[in-house]
Order: sequence, then structure tokens, then C-alpha cells
Amino acid sequence: MTSYTLRYKGISGRVWPIAAAGSNTGVVLRSKGLEGMVGEVDDEALSAHGVPGQVVDHQQVGPMTGSLAVAIYPTATESVAEVVSGWRSDWSRLVGREGLLELDSPTMGVLSTPVRLAASLPPVDDDPYGETSIEEAEAELVADGGVWSGPPQSGTGSVTVTNTGDVRVWPRIGWQAAGPVVLPSGASFLLPAVPAPRVLDLDPGESLEVTDAAGVLDRAVWEQVRGAVLPEGVPPGKSRTYILPAGASLRWRLGYLDPWR
Repeated sequence: MTSYTLRYKGISGRVWPIAAAGSNTGVVLRSKGLEGMVGEVDDEALSAHGVPGQVVDHQQVGPMTGSLAVAIYPTATESVAEVVSGWRSDWSRLVGREGLLELDSPTMGVLSTPVRLAASLPPVDDDPYGETSIEEAEAELVADGGVWSGPPQSGTGSVTVTNTGDVRVWPRIGWQAAGPVVLPSGASFLLPAVPAPRVLDLDPGESLEVTDAAGVLDRAVWEQVRGAVLPEGVPPGKSRTYILPAGASLRWRLGYLDPWR
């Protein structure tokens, strides 16, 4: 039977398959062990004295919060104490040291969201070196990005992006050879030739950065194009078309408040 599966990629890079309840190996999700972790939207509204209701002027997606409760058992190669140590070491309270929580949805594919601890992990109740299992270990989580990201998508040539998600999509353009880009509004700009593949982020929140394959800022190319590039994204429920030069690709991911839809 098709079902949801959950895993966590820790700050060390280790992938923790969080087995379904009922297993007795490794890190096991407890019944109702994942709580919260659904995006929230705050309304900024205007109201006038004597006028019924309100006018929502702006909506802001806030951080996602929730908790993850697991049981811990030995594996074929690790004792309970070793699993506990590795599991606890793979979480961080610090911004910039997030792990990645991934949910395999039977209807939406692989969804993911970077997570960190909302509070430091509590101490273990018993010495794990004397235990055959830890029946409950809980982590309070926060996902600062506020949404679950869907699978990566891409296209070349004339690319229409349909946003079935809940937040605006800001595509990225990968390229190397020079050529014109036509944005959904009809505005255009020229991508310069570069010696190695580069990626232009159309998100104004990322300052329309240009990075290399490793994600490192290419300041020279960024300064060359940023005055000509307009930040054009795709609002929720809308479609927009981007026209790219030969050899370039458009890349995007949809963002969802609710991973269970």
C-alpha cells in the first residue's frame, strides 16, 4: 500500500530513514510522532470604525513549527548509545546549520524543508549505555522558510510555469552561452557569455545573485547583469511564460503550506 515516508538528512550529511511505527531498528517514528510542521499565514488587515469586516492588505508566511517524536533502537552495526549519540549530534539549534526533513508523498512526490531545533534537545532520561531501547526522544523543530518545497522542475526554450503551490515562485536561470531572456511581462535582458555554467536567481530577496555550480557568488557577472534584470515571479494560482536562449534552462520548485494535501 502506498503511504507517506519520512527521513531526515542531518547536519553531518547522514540520512536517517525514520522507519514506520512498529519497527524495532534504528530511529522509529512514534504514533502521531510528527506534529505541526504545517505553514501558517499571518494577515495584515485594515479596518475602519463603523465599517464591518476588514480588508486584508498583506499576507505573510511565517515560520513552520512542530515536533518530532521517535523511539530509538539498536541497528545491525550500532548500539542504542551509538544511535542516540549520532542522532543528537545531527541536529543544531543554530541558523545556518539546518538539516533537511523530507516527506515522500504518494500524491506530491518528495517534499522537503530545512529544519533546525526550536529548543535544545532535553537530556536523556536514562544512561543509553544501559538501555536496549529509548522509547521516546522528542525534538522541537522550526523551519524558518515556512513551506515545504516540491520536487525540482526545469524546462528549456519557451517555459510556462504553473504555480499550484501557496507562495510566489521565483525561478532561476542556468546558462553559459550568451543570449536574450524574455520575461513574462515582455521585458527582456541579455545573458552574457560566461566561461563556466552560472545560475541567475530571479528572487529579489536573494538580490538577483549570480552563482557558480557550487553556489558561490560570481560578483563580476552579478554586477554585469543586475541592473538589467527584473525580478519576475509566478504568483500562487497563476501561470507565467519565460523565453530562454539556446542552452539555458529555467529551474524552479513549488512551495506548499500543507504537505498532506
